Amino acid sequence: MGTIHQLKITLREVHPPVWRRVHVPSEVSLAELHEVIQVAMGWQQHHLHLFGTGDREYGDNAGSEYDVTLAGLIPQAGDWLGYRYDFGDCWDHDIEVEKVHRAGAKATYPRCSAGGRACPPEDSGGPEGYLEHLRALRHRKGWKYRVAKSIFGTTRWDPAKWDRAEVNASLAALAKQAAAKAKQEAKAAAAVLAKASTGPSVPENSRPENGRFRDDETILVPEGRSPRNDRPETHPETLPLESEFQDPFRDGGGMSAPTVPAKETTDVSAETAKTIPGLSTASVSAPSATINAIRIGYARVSTRAQDHLSQMEALAGAHCREVVEETVSTRKDRPKLAATIERLQPGDTLVIYKPDRVARSVKELLVFLEDELAPRGINLEILSGICAGLHRPNGQSVADKMLFMVAAMAAEMERDLISERTLDGLAAAAAHGRRGGRPSAVTDDVLAIARARLARGESVTAIAKALKVGRSTLYRALEGDDRQ
Repeated sequence: MGTIHQLKITLREVHPPVWRRVHVPSEVSLAELHEVIQVAMGWQQHHLHLFGTGDREYGDNAGSEYDVTLAGLIPQAGDWLGYRYDFGDCWDHDIEVEKVHRAGAKATYPRCSAGGRACPPEDSGGPEGYLEHLRALRHRKGWKYRVAKSIFGTTRWDPAKWDRAEVNASLAALAKQAAAKAKQEAKAAAAVLAKASTGPSVPENSRPENGRFRDDETILVPEGRSPRNDRPETHPETLPLESEFQDPFRDGGGMSAPTVPAKETTDVSAETAKTIPGLSTASVSAPSATINAIRIGYARVSTRAQDHLSQMEALAGAHCREVVEETVSTRKDRPKLAATIERLQPGDTLVIYKPDRVARSVKELLVFLEDELAPRGINLEILSGICAGLHRPNGQSVADKMLFMVAAMAAEMERDLISERTLDGLAAAAAHGRRGGRPSAVTDDVLAIARARLARGESVTAIAKALKVGRSTLYRALEGDDRQ
């Protein structure tokens, strides 16, 4: 399994502290870590969440948490990560890497090895509200007591009680659920491939000779469709209007929903019926000029711990000839994506679930469209998100590019507004004497004790061990105090 991160998760501003020590594989993403935290602490996943490292944020309304792993973000002991759950109550957690070790031969992960005290109930008002409700339960009278009773669901709430065995059972169920999801993903992938491969094979003498397929490869053509190499060499800019998607701005000048034109019916000759099994001389629908253009889906995740299930389900209904799966981060080269683009010809379509499957930012997405797809005349279809739709980078009209640019700018503006509001909140907190980030482990009292023991001749290492703080942390506190 590789290496394991031993993490200590502590709920801030609740005393005595509520904490858990969990062991998770180093390659898990922040999205998977979120699920582990929810189970280990005892939350119910009723609210939004956010991870933060001081200068970067991941999660809801922030950067993608699916492409970021523990090994990449906090790789070594002593590293720290912040986690906020419920933007209303603001349950802030400190996640500290205690150590990174090898996986045990018989150990299962994720698992919880230690912890303390029960997790507060959902919607209990944050740390201050939770402590006030505990006091009301002890007094057992008044309206505050009735409110606390409704929140806790009992009058015998024990804040010190938690069950490690129950937590580990829930973590085991989470791991089992992830394995089942991976199995479903494999089935979905097999279904897509089976759907794409139905139909008769093309004879040897009809294979293309331009090197797009291997000599030993069988090309499968669905019934009612002509072989891939028999299609007319039609450039996207010269395609007729009777295509799968009409330009809503062409001719009419108005903005209307894309329509699928009615298909004409013609008679298929007996000679054509002989070349394509399953067809008779009855009337069938004549496909438009773009019916021979192929559609290839592309599904990508960053690590093997993630799954392609949601992407595969969406691509299964997008009528793709095949779906290419790849497990690699967008920070690295994507050989399967590059090979897929090389196979596509003018008029073909690359289908993806969301823009972040091929690019990490709007800038990268635009570069991908202009430099990779536009020179080849390849269309891009996005199935989900604000940029969803069919995009022709070298477009039939200026409206195609305009719509895409507007959607891309709207997505980027939304992210900028979130960042601006966050910075304004931090600035307002700083103006009132509140500093964001992890609270200092060396308070003024701890620093005074450390200086007194240092004056008696004790070493910094011994003092740090006695005060239960890191040696480097104590060194920095002493040096900072000297500079002041």
